[in-house]
Amino acid sequence: MTGSSRRGCSSSVLGSPPWALSLVLAILSGVAVAGECFEKQKLTASDANSHRFGSSVSVSGNVAVVGAPTDHCPAGEACGSAYVFRYNGSTWVEEQKLTASNAAARDYFGHSVSLIGNVAIVGAPSDFSGSAYVFRHNGSTWVEEQEFFPSEATASAHFGWSVSFSGDVAVVGAYGDGCAAGARCGSAYVYRYNGTTWVGEQRLTAADAAMNDDFGFSVSLNGNVAVVGAIGDACNADLACGAAYVFRYNGSTWAAEQKLTARYAAYNDQFGSSVAVSGDVVLIGAEADDCAIGLDCGSAYIFRYNGTTWMQRQRLTASDARASASFGLSVSVSGDVAVVGASGDDCAFGSFCGSAYVFRNNGISWVEELKLTASASAMNTVTCSRPAETATSTSTTSLACWMALPIRVSALAPTCTRAVAMA
Repeated sequence: MTGSSRRGCSSSVLGSPPWALSLVLAILSGVAVAGECFEKQKLTASDANSHRFGSSVSVSGNVAVVGAPTDHCPAGEACGSAYVFRYNGSTWVEEQKLTASNAAARDYFGHSVSLIGNVAIVGAPSDFSGSAYVFRHNGSTWVEEQEFFPSEATASAHFGWSVSFSGDVAVVGAYGDGCAAGARCGSAYVYRYNGTTWVGEQRLTAADAAMNDDFGFSVSLNGNVAVVGAIGDACNADLACGAAYVFRYNGSTWAAEQKLTARYAAYNDQFGSSVAVSGDVVLIGAEADDCAIGLDCGSAYIFRYNGTTWMQRQRLTASDARASASFGLSVSVSGDVAVVGASGDDCAFGSFCGSAYVFRNNGISWVEELKLTASASAMNTVTCSRPAETATSTSTTSLACWMALPIRVSALAPTCTRAVAMA
C-alpha cells in the first residue's frame, strides 16, 4: 500500500483485489477525522453501455482499472470492457476504454482485472475455455500486448475468472477446468514476462483435486507466494466448505506449500471465495458462512506465516452482521490493514446496497476500524411508465411497479426499466 496512513482510512485504495471491495466504486481521500473516511470521487464510465461497471477493480499508484464485463460491442452482447482512470492531482479522469482485439459476444472481458504500474491484465472467462489479455501503457496509450490461452484447459474452464499480477509474474484462475476426477476440479496458470513476451511457466492444481472443487475461483499473488481459492472443496461429508492453497516459488518451480481450511469449516461456507496475500499474511473470505442471525452472513480468516507453517490467527466478522450480507465476497490486505467487502449488506434505502469493512492489526488482534458505504447508497428499483403519459411509478419488482401506476383509459402496456435509484 503506497502513501501514508491515518486512522480511519489509507491514502490509497488497497491494491489489486480480485473483486471490487465495496461494489460501489469510489476513490477514497486520505483525510480522516475521528475515524471517518471521506469519499473523494465516484467513478462512472463515459458511455452508456458499460453494464456491470465496477464488477472488478484494481488500483496501482495513481491509476485505476475498472471492469464492465457485460458491456456490449458490435459483435453482440456481453463482450465486456475495462476502463482506465488516472489521477491528475485533483481528480480521477477516464483515460482509455480497453477492449479485446478479437472481442466476441459473451466473452465477459473485464470480469477480473489486475494492475501493477503500467501493465494491466484483464480476464475474459467465457471466451470458450476463457482467455486473459495483457495491456501495457507506452507513455501515451494502453496497447494490447498479448492474449493468454490455457495450454491444457477444457471447454468451459472459465480461464480468466480470476487474475492477479505481481512484478513480472501473472496468475490466471480457471475454476471450471476438468481433471481425471471429473468436471470443475479447477486449475491456475502462472505466466512470466521475459522482457519481450509472456511465457507460460506452470499449471497449478490441487494435490487432492476432486470434482467440483472450483480450484482457481480466486487467486492472489505477492512476490514468490501465490494463493488459490477452491470454494467447492469438501470437508468431512459436507460439500463446498472451501479451501485455499499456498504455492511458493523456489527459484525453479512453484511448489505446493500448504492447504488452508477454516478451523470450524461447515457446509457451503465457500471459504476461498476471495483471497489476498501480503507478506506473511493471507486473508481468505468465506462469503456464505452462516451466523446466529441467519444464512450467508459471511466471514473472513486471517492466516500468518511463522516461517514454517501458515497458522489461522483470527476469524473476522462484521460488528453489525446481517443474513445474506456476503461479508467476505471480496478481500484485500496490505501490511496491517485489511478490507472486506459485503455486497449484500442492507442500508436505509433497501437491500444489497453493499458496504466494506476496514480492519487494522493492533499488534495483538485485527480490530474493525471503519465501515465504508457509498455517499449515495442505492437499491435496485424498477421504474415504469406508459407511452404518451406522464405517470410513472417506482418499486423493487416489475409487477409491483406496474400495479402502482395510476389507472388510465389507455390500454397500452407500460414500459418497465430496472435501474438504480440513488438517494
